[in-house]
Amino acid sequence: MIKILGVKGKILVLFFALFYSRVSFSQQLEFGLQFGTTNYSGELSSYKIKSQYFRPAGGAIIRYNLSPRFTLKGSVFFGQIAGADSTSASKKDQARNLSFKSNIFEFSGQVEFNIVPYDVMNKKGKFKRIIPCVFTGLAVYKYNPLAQYKGTWWELQTLGTEGQGTTQFQSRKKYSLTQISIPLGIGLKIDFSKRLNIGFEAGARITFNDYIDDVSRSYIDTQYLRAAYGPVSAALSDRSGEKNDGLNLGAPGKSRGNSANMDWYYYAGFSITYKLQNKGMKCPRF
Repeated sequence: MIKILGVKGKILVLFFALFYSRVSFSQQLEFGLQFGTTNYSGELSSYKIKSQYFRPAGGAIIRYNLSPRFTLKGSVFFGQIAGADSTSASKKDQARNLSFKSNIFEFSGQVEFNIVPYDVMNKKGKFKRIIPCVFTGLAVYKYNPLAQYKGTWWELQTLGTEGQGTTQFQSRKKYSLTQISIPLGIGLKIDFSKRLNIGFEAGARITFNDYIDDVSRSYIDTQYLRAAYGPVSAALSDRSGEKNDGLNLGAPGKSRGNSANMDWYYYAGFSITYKLQNKGMKCPRF
């Protein structure tokens, strides 16, 4: 059978062996819903989490308890993030006058480490009522930054506001609207009953992307944007004139963002899961 599985199969068997070897645990599957809030930090939030940009989010969650210490979790949520220079304490940022919002959809696979062993129905029939945990993993998220201009919401990625996709700036490629991130956070599980579990979590998403807010590098000459994408692209590239009597401050080559710092997004909320128990099932021995 090992030969049939091949190399990937052997790695998978070894992975489960690390958790299951000589361990007897009442395996348990939990599934349910999660509700919470999303936020973001980047150029248009002064790299801070600002309370006015918390937005509602919701989704689904599933857990598989490998052992009292380790839990596999899969989750999906939908929310929104936003930011604007108008809320910055910096006069320089206010003069830049950029803003955005974006829906965000995330699917993630995570590993939770339970600081207190989580054996919901142990041999003595007792419950560990409160279980703190930490988690990390890998997520795939989809986003699409928008900005409002003259009463219409425009998709910024298609407009190449920093010259992406133009012949003059071929090194600036259009960023992908589907990216990966690393969830990292803390949580708390509470055994509400034999079948229901309530969870709380708060976590950051470490990204490798500085274009969640469509701001990263430098201004370019707007004539190139007009030629490639039209007047709306040029207008949304430099909006400082809207606050400066029509005089734009974004000279070509001048910093528009800070590409050295990546954008992050965040999720915090609670979940309600239903527990499917498989009592007395012993894990395989290797």
